[in-house]
Amino acid sequence: MAEGWDRLTVGPAAADDLSAGGELETFVHSHPQASIYHEPAWLRHIAGSYGVRPLHLLARRRKELVGFLPLFVMRTILGERVAVSSPFSNYGGLLATSPEAAAQLRDAAAAQASRRHCRYVEIKERRPNDWPDAWVQAVDFCSPVIDLRCGDASQLWKHGLRPKTRNQVRKSIRSGLTMREAPEEQRGDFLKVHDRAMRDLGTPAHGRRWFRSLFTLLAARARVYVVYHEGDPVAAALLLRESRGAVLQNCLALLSSLEMCPNNLIYWRLIEQGIEQGWEYLDLGRSRIGSGTYRYKMQWGAEAVISPYMYHFPRQRARPNLPSLHPDNPAFGALIRIWQRLPVGMARWIGPAIRRHITT
Repeated sequence: MAEGWDRLTVGPAAADDLSAGGELETFVHSHPQASIYHEPAWLRHIAGSYGVRPLHLLARRRKELVGFLPLFVMRTILGERVAVSSPFSNYGGLLATSPEAAAQLRDAAAAQASRRHCRYVEIKERRPNDWPDAWVQAVDFCSPVIDLRCGDASQLWKHGLRPKTRNQVRKSIRSGLTMREAPEEQRGDFLKVHDRAMRDLGTPAHGRRWFRSLFTLLAARARVYVVYHEGDPVAAALLLRESRGAVLQNCLALLSSLEMCPNNLIYWRLIEQGIEQGWEYLDLGRSRIGSGTYRYKMQWGAEAVISPYMYHFPRQRARPNLPSLHPDNPAFGALIRIWQRLPVGMARWIGPAIRRHITT
């Protein structure tokens, strides 16, 4: 038997590797730590929406796929070139079938980043894993996840939710709010809420091109819901289905509607739907630990699953300062307040040009 016949190799993924129904898609669907953000369709969506350069890495042993790291090279809002495992995603880290494959994918990512003069590699893990000391861990985010395997919404209502949370759901119903899934012709109502709510948050948002791509490439996974009050859209949600559950990608409400608790209605209706359809979990989306959004999500009986961000700085030997490109950073306070004063149309027009450089 020839020497090296069982050697593990790592190399860049070709465009054909990301095709629907291919080997990579099968690998992702079979891996227990995979998420919607590893799906080839999601990665094609990112590349096509913003033109960011993919640098996905595959690990193989005897032609068998044994590891995958989605990776993009892009420039941040500060002008730094970086390599990010899944920009614009809650997570999307390394998938491997062995420690050896994981180690070689990490080394290859670091080498590729150095070759391309990237300041750092950022890999967003879905759950904590053991990483070597050469990588710096940031534990700022978590994903509150509701376990839906009880099979009975009434039991979760009684024993999983706090009295205040139940009262807010009742208030949303008494206020006359109704939620329904939006077919394609009604997604404009989702976008109206999205644009205004993101402007009010002071955050540059994805534009129409992003959503057209998402609804086309992930048509079987994306679900849009809109909450109405007296016929007017006041809140909206974007849900991404996974094989065993779902991820709440966006949940937004107009400031004028908050007294009616529309987000509570969205959460509860999705919990009811998930239990009815046999989901194992509802992932409420990434939140900064200790933030108001984090505390709101945790009141739904969720488990806080730590989502560590792993960093490698190819050109720095001393421990570097970690990136802090999030809205809670006080350095962005003045910019957020300026953005909140913009007309909605202007924020919608210029937002994507900024959003494409925000990796979170």
